[in-house]
Amino acid sequence: MYLYSSEEDFSMNLKEYLQNNLNLLADRKSSLFLYCHPFYKRQFPELCQRLEQFVRDLISNSKTHSIGINSKTIEHFAHTWTSHYFQNLLELSTLRILKPNQFSGKLPAIFVGASSLLENQWKWILENRDYIFIFSSDTALRTLLILGIIPDSVVSVDSGRGTHFHLMEEIPLSVNVFTWLGGSRIQCKNQENLFLFLTNHPLDQWLAQINGIPDSWIIDNPSRNIAGMCIRLAKYLGFETIFLAGFELKSQLDKTHVRGTGYESYALPLLHRKKTLASFYPRKVYGKNFSQKNTDSLNAIQNTKDINVIILKESLSRFYPFDKNSEKNQFTSSNKNQLQFQEFNPPTSLYLNSIAGKEISGISNKVVKRYLFQFLTK
Repeated sequence: MYLYSSEEDFSMNLKEYLQNNLNLLADRKSSLFLYCHPFYKRQFPELCQRLEQFVRDLISNSKTHSIGINSKTIEHFAHTWTSHYFQNLLELSTLRILKPNQFSGKLPAIFVGASSLLENQWKWILENRDYIFIFSSDTALRTLLILGIIPDSVVSVDSGRGTHFHLMEEIPLSVNVFTWLGGSRIQCKNQENLFLFLTNHPLDQWLAQINGIPDSWIIDNPSRNIAGMCIRLAKYLGFETIFLAGFELKSQLDKTHVRGTGYESYALPLLHRKKTLASFYPRKVYGKNFSQKNTDSLNAIQNTKDINVIILKESLSRFYPFDKNSEKNQFTSSNKNQLQFQEFNPPTSLYLNSIAGKEISGISNKVVKRYLFQFLTK
């Protein structure tokens, strides 16, 4: 690898480039080599040594972290993401992309996850329902509806089959569905309340490019979980504060999720005396202690800038009363549902032609070729 910079501190530029390309390091660790020009080696020997050591450390860290978590996830879901993406494009008549900064300076938001902590927090959410904008995770939606809490939106990013069971109940039309094109197929049934956001997945970036959508509309998610995506989405929409309820990246007393989720919908018909309900929950993902992946996710969430993130613990929610007479919190249900978005037509076959045959992380070429004909005949 040879990099040239006209800036004075070219070492910082190189470090920034390498840190932003950890996937490249993970995928090509065996062939990656930092080449320092002989002139720079003579003029800046100590600087070149530090850079070489920095690259060696980065490669070493990427072997256990990036390969073990990010690359395996991309490899596992590439086919599903690509397939769902094009199926959704073929079914949707128009693409409604959320506009940024439409809730600037108004009421706070709350993300509601499905951890067991929610059982001690839902009453506080219900009491303050009219003074917060609720982002429900797809896993928690069924539980909230059972408790009589109708959220303003449900956010779903997971393309796995389990999402079907979380969203199999009919979603009220007053609940807006926020998702991306590579997510689960079930959200696209009710197009009336479906709104899309753009991620940093290559297919979304291509879609933004061909439609002239600015880069500021693309939402990244360093935490790689639903809570982190909701935080980034709230920040994108202009919220200044977001609470996290039902959020715990580990199990509590061997319990990973609140009662009433889609896990129960799936598991109840399959139970017998040797197969308990607890065996259907993702214990490997949410163990008694934080996994390395969940530790990294929590750090990314805690280091989020430009939005105030408040994680509600089991007994802390009562310490956050809202001033119900505050002008800032006078925000009616009708206002919440008047979302601002921009409509785009689904792309033509030229979109696929620009992608077909290219080796791109997160995209399955087999799926692209399969859908190319369908786009030609659309």
